[in-house]
Amino acid sequence: MNGKIRSLIAAALLMFVIAGCGGNGGDGGGGATLSSIAVTPANPSIKVGATQQFTATGTYSDGSTQDITASATWSSSDETKATINASGLATAVAAGSSTITATSGSISGNTALTVTSATLASIAVTPANPSIAVGTTQQFTATGTYSDGSTQDITASATWSSSDAAKATINASGLATAVAAGSSTITATSGSISGNTTLTVTAPNAPTVSTGAAINITHNSATLNGTVNPNGSATTAEFQYGATTAYGSNTTVQSLGSGTNVVPVTANLASLTPFTTYNYAISATSSAGTSNGVNQIFNTPVAPPSTAQLLIEEGYTPDVAANADGTKVYAVYEGGIGTSGATGVVFRKSTDSGTSFGARVNISPGANGDAGTFPSIALDSTGNIHVAYLRTSDYHVYYSVSTNDGVSFSAPIKISDAVTDSIRWPKIAVSSSNVYVVWGGDDARIYIDKSPLTSVSFGTDKMVNDPATGSHYGPSIATDSNNTVYVVWHGRYSGTVNQIHLARSTDNAATFSTSIRVDDDTSNSGTIRPRISVSGTNVNVYVVWEDYSNVYPDIRLRVSTDGGAIFPTPSIKVNDVATDTDQDFADIKNDAKGTTYFIWRDGRNSANATPDIYYAYASTNNTQITISPNIKVNSDAGRANYGYRRPAVAIGGGKIFTIWQGQDADDTTWKIYFSR
Repeated sequence: MNGKIRSLIAAALLMFVIAGCGGNGGDGGGGATLSSIAVTPANPSIKVGATQQFTATGTYSDGSTQDITASATWSSSDETKATINASGLATAVAAGSSTITATSGSISGNTALTVTSATLASIAVTPANPSIAVGTTQQFTATGTYSDGSTQDITASATWSSSDAAKATINASGLATAVAAGSSTITATSGSISGNTTLTVTAPNAPTVSTGAAINITHNSATLNGTVNPNGSATTAEFQYGATTAYGSNTTVQSLGSGTNVVPVTANLASLTPFTTYNYAISATSSAGTSNGVNQIFNTPVAPPSTAQLLIEEGYTPDVAANADGTKVYAVYEGGIGTSGATGVVFRKSTDSGTSFGARVNISPGANGDAGTFPSIALDSTGNIHVAYLRTSDYHVYYSVSTNDGVSFSAPIKISDAVTDSIRWPKIAVSSSNVYVVWGGDDARIYIDKSPLTSVSFGTDKMVNDPATGSHYGPSIATDSNNTVYVVWHGRYSGTVNQIHLARSTDNAATFSTSIRVDDDTSNSGTIRPRISVSGTNVNVYVVWEDYSNVYPDIRLRVSTDGGAIFPTPSIKVNDVATDTDQDFADIKNDAKGTTYFIWRDGRNSANATPDIYYAYASTNNTQITISPNIKVNSDAGRANYGYRRPAVAIGGGKIFTIWQGQDADDTTWKIYFSR
């Protein structure tokens, strides 16, 4: 029994010793014990009625420190001069001094608090006479002025009140909340001294709204964006939209709450009409009224081409054009003429928006043609059809025109002046007064010639590129509503790396500006085969090309919004695939609403063995350009080893028309395919 008693006593003593280890006020971690306490601020002085917050900082045996304000025991040596609460907040009672002490276990620290005899003389409440809307808040400040002329912020110690709580309430910190329209006197009191001001409460503000840009635009859908600030009242919002500013359609109403912060609002639209300009604006409603945002617009692109491709006939290097309403489609290509295997330029017309094509018309003369190839086609405003092409029998550029809607064409005339065998790539464009043809010359320069539309009369070839050094190839041409002529090409200005350059003429091709570089290839990998399109009265200029920065070519787009003076933003990749396959032979056109369309040869599905034809478009909102997902245009039926290539695109009347060459299952002859 005595052994058991001795064991219990030993255990109790051990627990006592362990507990005693913490008897110096706890530890700072790792077993360190509290060594001292510092009370700050040191020796402050405050006025009667004011408060002072003290902090207790413990220093431990291992040299570490810790804020122990909340756990320390606070005391005042003379509570007739100053009191202190459990949180270390002292209140001055009367002039004199008191020692403020913080204690933890057996350790304590202190400082002197001096209370001056200055007394509170007045209280100023600020801001003076503010006005706020129902549902919002206003923070007030109470500043005391004392008998010695000094001032002090007494917001926290003052007692706050509102003369009419039905109009505005106020909490102990001086934060007022507007309840209803009217006014209330806000008063701050300390002892027998008070100060006040008038708070005016106005009717609630209507929501603040902003209509944002539309995104994710397709031929039949879009996402609308906007923002709303409810301004303190329960608010709902919706978008109005339609083909005019009368709108006519509304999105689902959304509840946004009654906060005072900006709330983003989005709505998805479906079943839209292709090739349509839509107006839209955000609208928000609360008890304070309805606010309508500024009207914005977006354009839906034309519907994408169908994969139900039409085989026209055997041929090569096609081009296509369409009239303004898209009811007529015109195709030109190199096709067989005669029975001896000879070729020339062939024309076909569709009068049913490309559902079918009529009989061929041979533009190249003679029973066996003229070895014409690489035709380029353009329509003028009166419906005349202009065609330029390369004749490989003499390597000159030829021109022909139809003034009877393609029933017949004029005898082709030679318009190039070179005499050697290396002219290539003619391209044609028309303005309101002239027809222009551009090509790569026999001396690796870019040349242009023109004729009035009223009578065929071409002049002397003019060199476009400047300086006249290096090697320049593959031009493309466009004209705008101001009759400015734009020419782009790829050229080697130093070394063997091709760059994309553009030159402009504002005097009907009499002179051209010094060319500017368009591509932004910093890898010096090379850029080739540019194509150009323009749109708008302020003239946006769009240039696409093949970019070899990633070894295999990508299609890249760069845009100028000032008529081709500068291209300020980086180029954008059009193809949305990153695999090591070729994307090349791009063409580009704009519709009447400014949407840009692309078509190109794409090897993503075939490891380059049997490439496809792909399509995309670019929509622009507030200068932000977005490229659509890529869509395959062709079907796979009968596609042979060489696949499809050399596509061209035309836009008319809200319709898109594409044409290309390819080999079918016989794998021996090239054919012309069409899709709309």
